[in-house]
Amino acid sequence: MRPAGLPPSPDEIVARLAPEFRAVARHLGGPREQADDLAQDAALRLLARLRSDGRISDPRRYGFSVLRNLWRDRYRRAARQGEPLEEEPPAETPHAASAGLACRDVRAAIARLAPHHRALLTMIAQGTDNYRDLARAQGIAPGTVMSRLSRARRALRAELALGEDDTVMSLLGDEWS
Repeated sequence: MRPAGLPPSPDEIVARLAPEFRAVARHLGGPREQADDLAQDAALRLLARLRSDGRISDPRRYGFSVLRNLWRDRYRRAARQGEPLEEEPPAETPHAASAGLACRDVRAAIARLAPHHRALLTMIAQGTDNYRDLARAQGIAPGTVMSRLSRARRALRAELALGEDDTVMSLLGDEWS
């Protein structure tokens, strides 16, 4: 048993997320064995990343990104090689359509931001979530990154007509939270 106050170990984090990975992989389609392999590969990549440097601000989000990217790679590879595909990609649902529109609105709002704000938000969207890494890439101090990110998020909320406590995820509605 882990003493209270200590963060969970990489193994505990992955063990907690594995059932969610499996459920999403099965939802994506294909034989159950392939879905389980996909979920296991995503879990192993997350575990390796957590063990190597552990600097992932949101392991769940990172793991689902890995899962989605692995699925896309496998789907595209099978299509290129002419293998029969077990199942077409999931059809777009009304929820997915509204998410697509919300993402389009967010991208457009980010494009209207000041270049230094846009650059930081884009790097975060691409997975750079460490202030020191952002500072190094931008050639500025970590404190400057924090203040610029705060202003960038405030400007993005204003562009999207969101309240002070709202997040961009609120644009997707209750079905995505």
